[in-house]
Amino acid sequence: MLKERTPDLSKFVEPDRVRREVYTDAEIFEREMARIHETVWIYCGHESQIPKPGDYYTVQIGHQPMLMVRGKDRKVHVLYNRCPHRGNMMCGDRSGNSGEFFRCSYHAWTFRHDGKLRMEEILAVNIHHVLICPGLSVQSALQQLRAVRPLGVDRTLTEIWHFRLKEAPEPIYRRALAYYNLVNSPATMINADDLENFWKCQQGLASDGGDWVSFGRFHGRDIEKDGVVETGPNMGTSEAPMRNQMKAWAQYMGNGR
Repeated sequence: MLKERTPDLSKFVEPDRVRREVYTDAEIFEREMARIHETVWIYCGHESQIPKPGDYYTVQIGHQPMLMVRGKDRKVHVLYNRCPHRGNMMCGDRSGNSGEFFRCSYHAWTFRHDGKLRMEEILAVNIHHVLICPGLSVQSALQQLRAVRPLGVDRTLTEIWHFRLKEAPEPIYRRALAYYNLVNSPATMINADDLENFWKCQQGLASDGGDWVSFGRFHGRDIEKDGVVETGPNMGTSEAPMRNQMKAWAQYMGNGR
């Protein structure tokens, strides 16, 4: 939202001159982005940039990260470069080929090139974590702790610790330590992939591709006891833990009061 103190821009443009603030003032720039670059017809790209089905090209339009793609029917579609689940950017590269469909690298939500969603694959995802509000993830099977420490609205420090089970045999410790080094080393494709997805979520959420982040999987089928939300039976992919986490967040924040 533009602040009311934004000046009347008619005073900044005369028939033969303009004031320097037109080029330097941050509030004027934001109004320009909102009323021109994100409103009027803007060149996105040329169809020659995406010659084959599945080819995509990413572009910034105003503040919005967008995605131009050629579908199986050879039609060109322009989408927000954002998964509606967690807000993760669908494509991090400037250009490439997505194959038969787009698949979000965070939780594997899958979309056709026209942006439509394919639900069975989403519900098949199963993820195991113990989350302790507000910033601790315990992966007991891997003997790892992940502490998330916010530093700013778009900056977070993630610390990962390996713990040793008391009185556990040495081979168990060595195996867990080897796995810890495997998944968290600079060359790994596991933790580095997670951190990239966290960054892509932040970038995607900066767009106007949608005002809401979805936590709706199996919503309405949760079990609530004494104010605590639990996952129902045979619903291992339920997002009840996230719903419960955000319920606590709203309580701590005072629901806007």
